Parts: sequence; structure tokens; C-alpha cells
Amino acid sequence: MRPVLIPVLIASACLVTACSGSAGGGAARIDPVPAAALRPCRHPADFLPAGAMTQAQTEITLGRVGDELIRCGGEKAALGAWAQGVTEAMGRKDRQ
Repeated sequence: MRPVLIPVLIASACLVTACSGSAGGGAARIDPVPAAALRPCRHPADFLPAGAMTQAQTEITLGRVGDELIRCGGEKAALGAWAQGVTEAMGRKDRQ
């Protein structure tokens, strides 16, 4: 009878401490997504004028489209960095 009593006491002690032994860390705090990262990218057609373009206008328009792609890519990279940070934070919380 005695060999059974020791595991029962150990299991009881574990259950008691699991219920009230730790206060917990509370809810995880996640920073909001950067507002610029949620802004949609402009479509290249938004840069086209209504009529025919000269060579100079075409070059300027293509430059503006390229600038928009670079800007938009930076914003989406910020969104990716935010998501990666959230993923890492949640992963660290699970390992603690």
C-alpha cells in the first residue's frame, strides 16, 4: 500500500501548484501593423495620362511607376518585418 501512496502524494502536489503556483504572464501585447504597410500599392495605369505620350512623358511616367514600386516594396517589407516580429514573439512565449 505504501508504494502507491507516494506517487499519489506527488501527483497531488503537482496539481495544487499547477493551479495556483503561477500567476501567468497575461495576454500577449502585439503592436499594431504600421499604417503605411496597409496602404494599397498604386496600379501603374494610375500614372498614365489620358492621351498619347511623347518620349519625354513616357520616360517620366516610367520613372514614377518605378518610384512607386520601390516605395510600395518598402512598405510591404515593413509589413513582413512586423509579421516576422509577431511570429518570433509568439514563438518565444511558447518556449518560456
